[in-house]
Amino acid sequence: MRSEEIPAWCFLTGQFLIGFNANKCRNPHYSQVHNDFLKSTITEPPLEDFYYVNPGVVIMLCYGLLVFPVEYWNSFLRDEVNCKRLNNGIVAAARARGVSVSTFTELFEIDVWDGIASEATFLKKLRNAIAHSHITVDAQNTKYTFWNVNRSQATDFKVSASTENLGWFLTGLGSHFSGVRRHYR
Repeated sequence: MRSEEIPAWCFLTGQFLIGFNANKCRNPHYSQVHNDFLKSTITEPPLEDFYYVNPGVVIMLCYGLLVFPVEYWNSFLRDEVNCKRLNNGIVAAARARGVSVSTFTELFEIDVWDGIASEATFLKKLRNAIAHSHITVDAQNTKYTFWNVNRSQATDFKVSASTENLGWFLTGLGSHFSGVRRHYR
């Protein structure tokens, strides 16, 4: 496997787990795989069930799509045309499921955003937040918060998103980055 394929593998793994989770109760074969996994996996304290769409999968996708391919993003984000094309892909993924946005940044609640307000700056700050583990997950409210700390140790970027909105962002980002095309139903 080439290192540039890793983001595509992360994206496909996430898409598989999301599809598996959606079908685990509908199909006896999925149920058998799910039950076998739970029987052979021990956690302390024990889990009543294992959810394939969970914060671990979301963070894996964030890391695999934004942090790992740093050289790709550093050159990609210098081109405004690339950023517009990326924005259109993410917006299309969200709109395919009835989410009305005109830019991918609308999928996030913006608490702090100092500096230039552009898609490229947003992605750089989000990528930096993920790279430095500046993430909190509020599982009860299904909300992810990301923040960036600048060189003066001040928070210059803080955004949050619901699991669903973050999912549409990652779906569009993953489709664009990996070349994988999804057919939405």
